[in-house]
Amino acid sequence: MQFHLVTDIPITVVFEPTGQEHRLDAGQAVLVRWFDGDDGAVHWTDGHIVVYAPTSGYTRAWDSDGMEIDIGPESVDYTSTP
Repeated sequence: MQFHLVTDIPITVVFEPTGQEHRLDAGQAVLVRWFDGDDGAVHWTDGHIVVYAPTSGYTRAWDSDGMEIDIGPESVDYTSTP
């Protein structure tokens, strides 16, 4: 599964379970892709969007320039790109 995050205000995206953060400016997009599972979740809290990896899978993400965002050891499958 994949989806884009886009906001009209600056916000911080937090990737769990690693806790890595990525600053998202207004109008910028982040492409998020879940691998090996579809029970991940996205929660919005005050000033943050939290992306939870699927239970038996992992998450990869790319910024609006197509550069992969380092979200820690969850970004382990280098065979797939956006």
